[in-house]
Amino acid sequence: MCFIAFSLVAFSQNDIAPPEPCGINTYSLCDENEDDMEVFNLVEFYPFNFCGLPPNATPMDYHPTTFHLTQEEAQNGVNAIPNPESYTNIINPQKIYRRAEPIDPVTGNALIDSDKIEASLTGDSDGDGLTDCEETLGIDDPNTPLDPSTYGVNPSNPSNPRSACDPIDIDTSDTDADGLTNCEEITGNNSIHTVCEPEGNITNPVIRNITCENKEIRVYAFLDLNSNGIFDKDEQLISSSGSFTYELNDDGIERNVSSSGDYITILDDLLSNSYDITFNFNDDSNCYMPSNDLKNLLIKLGSIGDYYIPITTISCRDISLSMRSYRAPRPGFIYLNFLHIKNSGSIPTSGSVEFIHDSLIEFIEVQGKSSTSSITLTPTGFILNFANLQPFIIESVSIWMHVPPSVSLGEVITNTAMYNATPGEVDTTNDTASVTETVIGAYDPNDKMETHGEDILYDDFITSNEYLYYTVRFQNVGTAEAITVRIEDTLDVLLDA
Repeated sequence: MCFIAFSLVAFSQNDIAPPEPCGINTYSLCDENEDDMEVFNLVEFYPFNFCGLPPNATPMDYHPTTFHLTQEEAQNGVNAIPNPESYTNIINPQKIYRRAEPIDPVTGNALIDSDKIEASLTGDSDGDGLTDCEETLGIDDPNTPLDPSTYGVNPSNPSNPRSACDPIDIDTSDTDADGLTNCEEITGNNSIHTVCEPEGNITNPVIRNITCENKEIRVYAFLDLNSNGIFDKDEQLISSSGSFTYELNDDGIERNVSSSGDYITILDDLLSNSYDITFNFNDDSNCYMPSNDLKNLLIKLGSIGDYYIPITTISCRDISLSMRSYRAPRPGFIYLNFLHIKNSGSIPTSGSVEFIHDSLIEFIEVQGKSSTSSITLTPTGFILNFANLQPFIIESVSIWMHVPPSVSLGEVITNTAMYNATPGEVDTTNDTASVTETVIGAYDPNDKMETHGEDILYDDFITSNEYLYYTVRFQNVGTAEAITVRIEDTLDVLLDA
């Protein structure tokens, strides 16, 4: 009788994730550009804090926390977010799943929790009474609550916090008329502006140092709806829809600057420099006249120079589509695409976009639609109906699919979106979009050999209780790294384990 000696280590996790994490707030960051996207350090904000931690267990009993996009991936321990220290959200708000694997399986099951991240103008991640935007804008002492009527709130537009360098936030009084403000003298630092709270309380102020050079030009591009050349409060800023080009002192050198928000900023300490600035659309636009150049702009000492480039509109419709993939498709894994619907025209537009997925993969769901849109499922995907999409506004959705394990490596997957153009569409070349990718994955051919070779002869054994020693060889000859490696073998009934 022969024996095979082996050991089994079983890793398991709860089928259902525990409730929301214990004592952790939603992780929000100041959405300075109001684009619903920010870069989050998940590792720093979410310490080891799981609701299902077994009695007497400590964080030292677990491997480092991994972060995942779906509950399924967290439960299976696959597809961890590769760089959680600098993760950009893909929808807003977004749920993130955390997993901690025990170092010793005796400790218990893997721990799984979920959290929410959000790019917000009003969030307060640390619960100290200051919004994340107030802290981001330069307040050094977040533990001292500010008076919201004085700091960080713009009374004319509460959803758009003032910069910490706005004049109302700075005590500029100069009691001894020596050219230094009272706060500058108190701090002993003449190169910075300082906020004093309450404003004007020089006897016992709360000092918050803020660097504000105030030697800059801000340039905005806007839709000049009434063609008066002046930015009116009901007109739309479109700086992020294009890029700016400027010349310095008419030197003939064009310098390109892109904006992710409402404006670009040019900083300069030399007040004699002058700038010529032009705005250019990112896409070829059929609905807007070229902008007028701004000529001979000068840096202003002690204040911010705001300048506006008017864009004249032509009444027309133009919906443009684009698509991208989060990562390449793998057999047995989630496959995520993003669809962006942009109104590149000049008038609000309603319509529908049909998404058709490749026949090799399975559709799961679509997330992130706006409140004015609706989804109709079809056998091959879905139809998104959007209503009153404003010029330059983008409707974005995430499309969740699954690649069956049976799909072979090297197969090509194509997903397509098509806009059902309404009458008056000026450009039909951008009414379709697609993502085409090759299926990648690991492939592990293997063999098994006992140390005696291909033939095991009974007469070679001296006693009946000797062991058989097998070696299993495996390698990855696929097109991507192996996410999970598991080796199983079925023992013959004549062998004793």
